[in-house]
Amino acid sequence: MPDRRIDFAAIKKAVNIEEVCTRYGVELRNYRGNCPLPGHTGSKASFTINAKKNVFNCHSRSCAATRKYRETGGDLIAFVMAMENCSVSAAGTMLEQWFGLNGHPRPEARAPNPKPEPEAEVNIPLAVKYPGFQALKDVAYHDYLATRGISKETADAFGVGYFPGKSSWLADHRIVIPIHNEKGKLLGYAGRAHDGAEPKYLFPKGFRKGLELYNLHRIPADAEEVVITEGFFDAMKVYQAGYNAVALMGCSLSEAQEKLLMRFKCLTLFLDGDDPGKAASATLLARLARTRFVRNINPNDKQPDQLGPEEVQSLLG
Repeated sequence: MPDRRIDFAAIKKAVNIEEVCTRYGVELRNYRGNCPLPGHTGSKASFTINAKKNVFNCHSRSCAATRKYRETGGDLIAFVMAMENCSVSAAGTMLEQWFGLNGHPRPEARAPNPKPEPEAEVNIPLAVKYPGFQALKDVAYHDYLATRGISKETADAFGVGYFPGKSSWLADHRIVIPIHNEKGKLLGYAGRAHDGAEPKYLFPKGFRKGLELYNLHRIPADAEEVVITEGFFDAMKVYQAGYNAVALMGCSLSEAQEKLLMRFKCLTLFLDGDDPGKAASATLLARLARTRFVRNINPNDKQPDQLGPEEVQSLLG
C-alpha cells in the first residue's frame, strides 16, 4: 500500500486536546488534572491543558526527569507520542483513525490503553454513596443567578440555588446545581462559586462529566430535536427561552454522550462564541453530521447564557 500523507495541520484544526484527554480517561477540572504521562511520579494535579492553544503541559520536575528533562508539554501530537511512546507519524495516524480524518471512518472502538473500568460504567447516585441521603431543600434564590439571567421560576424548576450549609458531598456557600442521569436519578451537585473563588466549579468525588448530558431527563421522550450547549447556565437560558437543551459540561463530546444524543433526529450546536467554542463546534459538526441532521449556531462571540430570551429565539428560530 502506498504511503499516505498525514495532514498534521488538519488534525490540529479538527481535534481539541481536551477530546484526546477524554480518550485516555484523563479527568480535568478547570483544565487541570492528574498527569497521565508514563513514568510520572511527581505531584498529582500538575497536568494542565490550554484548550484555546490546543496544548498540554506537566509542571512537575520529576515528570521532566523521567524524560531526561526533555519537554513534557506540547501540542496534541506530542501528547499522543508521549502516551504511546511512538513516532510522530504513528501519532498522526492514530489521531486520524480515532477522529475519522483523512478518509478514515470513525471507529466505535474504545480509546487506546483505557483505564480499567466496570463493564457498565456509571456515575453512582449520592443516595447510594450516602445511605439516607435526601435532596437538598434549604437552597435559596441568589442575586448571582439574576446576574446570569436565570429567573426564580427557572431556578426553582432546576433546583438551583445558594446552599449555606456544609455536607460531605459538596462545598458550602456555593450555588448548587443538581445533576441527574437520563433516567432522572440525582447523581450529585455541582457547586459554583458566586464570589470569584477558585475553582469556579466543584463536582462530587468520582463524578464523570463525560458520562452524562445535563438536563437530558427533562426533555420529553418524543422530542426530535435538542439544543447542545457547553455549560449549566447556557442550558438553563435556552430552556428558559422555550427550547429543549442539554449541556456537555465542557466543550468536548465523549462517546457516551454521543450515544445519548442518538435518540434525537435533529441536533443544534449552540456552543460558546469564543475561539475554543468555535473550534469545538466545527469538530462536533463534522462528527455528528455523519448520522444526524445538525445545525451550528454561532452566538456572535458570546456565550448563550449572555443572551436575552429574544436573542436566543432569534438565533435558534
